[in-house]
Amino acid sequence: RSTKHITVKPAPLALEALQIKTRLKVDRDLDEADRAIFYSSWEYSAVRLATSLDRYQSLDEIAQRFGLEPKRVRDILDFLVERSLVVRSGAKFEMGPASTHLPAGSAWVRHRQIDWRLKAIESMKTPKNDLFFTAPISISASDLVSVRQDILDLISRFAERVKQSPAEELACLNIDLFRI
Repeated sequence: RSTKHITVKPAPLALEALQIKTRLKVDRDLDEADRAIFYSSWEYSAVRLATSLDRYQSLDEIAQRFGLEPKRVRDILDFLVERSLVVRSGAKFEMGPASTHLPAGSAWVRHRQIDWRLKAIESMKTPKNDLFFTAPISISASDLVSVRQDILDLISRFAERVKQSPAEELACLNIDLFRI
């Protein structure tokens, strides 16, 4: 039996459609120095997201929720406020209207993805009503392109739903699809 490797290359416009950045509305593009700080730890995103929930809008509530030192949370909140990612009103903090996106070519992409996946692994240790799915597969080249498109469509729908959803819970979605 002969095995042929077929490479399917989408047309240039199709390539652009396959990029996540073309499907998300980004309000705030951090400069490289700010990216180096914001994406250095899951704590920045987590603190920012926590401020969208009524029960986590004070420094002490956030520090307790994540088990962080109050000084660390203060430093993070100061950074977020200075970049309009969080808005301060007295002792209360609320998530700002801006959303961010890390471009695929950024040196920080892998660090951020690994950081959040480590948090997912940590979460697996304590059984909850979470969902973890792994599926090593054998698939045709054309179906791989189709599945990737389906996932990008899902990401678009997901982003729109999250934007419209009232803030009640903190969560993280990881989606992985790669060639082995």
